[in-house]
Amino acid sequence: FGPLLQALADLGSFVVRGEGVHLDIAGEADSLAAWCYHLGWILVALLITAVWTVLDRRRTDYRRLAALLHVFARFGLVISMLVYGLAKFIPAQMAYMTLPGYQVQMVGDVSLMNVLWGFMGASDPYTMAAGAIEFASGALLLWRRTWLLGALLAIFAMGQVFLLNLCY
Repeated sequence: FGPLLQALADLGSFVVRGEGVHLDIAGEADSLAAWCYHLGWILVALLITAVWTVLDRRRTDYRRLAALLHVFARFGLVISMLVYGLAKFIPAQMAYMTLPGYQVQMVGDVSLMNVLWGFMGASDPYTMAAGAIEFASGALLLWRRTWLLGALLAIFAMGQVFLLNLCY
C-alpha cells in the first residue's frame, strides 16, 4: 500500500502547502506527512461521496450501503485493535525505551512523548494490561453478538490512548 499512502499524503500536502511530502510509513505517526496523509484520504472520501450523490439521486434509502459501511468500519477497527493490542501485550511497542541510548539521556532533554513511552515501557504489567484490553475489544468486534461490547471497550481503551497522547 506504500504508493497509495504516499499519493494520499502528496494530495493533502499539495492542498495545504503546494508541494509534495515524503511519507515514512515506519516513521513517526505525528509528523507533517502523516497529517497530510489523513487530509488526503478525507479529501478522497469527500470526492467519492459527492460523485456518488450526483450519480445516485433516485435511490430512496441506503440500507445495504450502510450495512456494508458498518462492516467495513468494524473490521477496520478490528485490525487496529488486534495489532496494537498484540504489540502492547507482547510488550514490543514501547520496548525501545529500554535501549541504552535512551537511558543515558538527561531527564530535562527527554521529550514528553518519550517520557510517555518510557513510562509505558518501564512497566510491562501496565503495558500488557492495556494491550489485553485493546486485543479483547478487537476480538469482541469480530462477532455480531458481541460487537457492541467490543465497540464500548474500544472507546474506553482508545479514550485512554487519546488522553495519554494529548497530555504528553
